Amino acid sequence: MPSADDALDLMVALGDDLRSLELPGMSLDRPTPPQVEALVAWSEEARAQVDVVLAEIDDARLLGKDVRRATRRGVGMVRAWVRRSLATWSTERGIGLLGSYLRQGEQARWDTLASATVAQVEHEPEAVDRFLGLYIEMAREAAEVGLASLIAPAGSR
Repeated sequence: MPSADDALDLMVALGDDLRSLELPGMSLDRPTPPQVEALVAWSEEARAQVDVVLAEIDDARLLGKDVRRATRRGVGMVRAWVRRSLATWSTERGIGLLGSYLRQGEQARWDTLASATVAQVEHEPEAVDRFLGLYIEMAREAAEVGLASLIAPAGSR
């Protein structure tokens, strides 16, 4: 069995050839992030989407309707809008199998947080605004560094 020193010797011998090494399902290329102006406009539209949802939840509360149902619907609508809108900047280049796995894990994490937000909305109404604010900020930061594909698969428009 080769030792760690053998592996290091091989890496030194290969030198620049290692830079072109590509693992299955991975690429070292990074997608081009959106322009600053486009991200600012996106953030403003995202906040407008959240404001509409918060107003609908407030209406449900005031009219004695099911607040959890309104919250579940509203959170789902904003998250769907984020995925559709980020698809513009999404590409599978640089994502591959690892990115697909990370996207699924990230989506599952936010699904869990969304469910927790819906569950506590009657006792903590500001939880919806806080959750959606965090979700939008996470999505904006992912897009800003060229990783919109972790939120929205390419072609998901």
